[in-house]
Formats: sequence, structure tokens, C-alpha cells
Amino acid sequence: MEDNIWQIDEGVYRVHIKNMDAYTKVKDFLNTDGHWYKKDGVIIAYDITVNENKLEKVKKILEEFDC
Repeated sequence: MEDNIWQIDEGVYRVHIKNMDAYTKVKDFLNTDGHWYKKDGVIIAYDITVNENKLEKVKKILEEFDC
């Protein structure tokens, strides 16, 4: 999971999510949308920006989905 999270600024992280259900739960928790990646017209992954104070909860959500 740590390979899919990287710091992009002071207290701000980018999280790469390939599981649609995990992305939906994280998106709903953060009340924001992310950026998607498509291959052959199909969404294959998402990136979502997370503030440091919400990162631990996002990690727990990702663990629920084995991300």
C-alpha cells in the first residue's frame, strides 16, 4: 500500500487506487473527486489528494479492500 501513497506537498499526499469500491469509499469520506486513468476507454485507476490529518483513515479504508 505504501507504494501507492506519496507526499506531494507539506501535509498533502496523493493516493493511487485501483479498486473502484475502495475509491468510492475514500471519495465519499473525503467528499471530493479524484483523477482517473483510462486504458482502451475503461477507467483502470484513480488518484486522489488527501490531507495528512485524514491519511490514516484513508489507509484503513484501503486495508479493508486489500489495496
